[in-house]
Amino acid sequence: MGEVVDDHTHGSFGLDFWVGKELNPRLGSFDFKFVAYRVAMIFWLVINFSFAALQIEQEGSLTGRMWAYQISSGIYILDYFWNEPKMLTTWDIISEEFGYMLVFGDYVFIPFTFSIQCHYLLQYPDYDSPLVVIPLVLIFLVGYYIFRTSNSQKNQFKTDPSLPIWGKQP
Repeated sequence: MGEVVDDHTHGSFGLDFWVGKELNPRLGSFDFKFVAYRVAMIFWLVINFSFAALQIEQEGSLTGRMWAYQISSGIYILDYFWNEPKMLTTWDIISEEFGYMLVFGDYVFIPFTFSIQCHYLLQYPDYDSPLVVIPLVLIFLVGYYIFRTSNSQKNQFKTDPSLPIWGKQP
């Protein structure tokens, strides 16, 4: 029986890209991974705006639920860019290797899957009652608060573990 050789360790570009061997590929100061995340978020926003424009074309205006979705996803996307320095301490940036899975996720999964709610909102534009929209907005705001505070806390710990969290040492 011959010796088993792991081809992945021999630098095949195709295999390395497929499985994601490179952690932070750069070309000068151009960081491929970080730019891929930016592009994904912008694609998501553009697709969302496209659905909003389509609903205006079909219905004459945006429904309350489409407004709620556009504002909530817009806040999330804006938060990504506003808090971009905190992204440097997330698992995606620190540990995820750049390869097909990450590229597919950034350029296909995030923009097209995260905007799938718009398909539903175009198909079923009614139920525009404040009794529907207000709870959705409140649920988003609670979730967003939990998301932002927990990620800020995690970032604080990673950048300076000596700082107190909730008044206590971590």
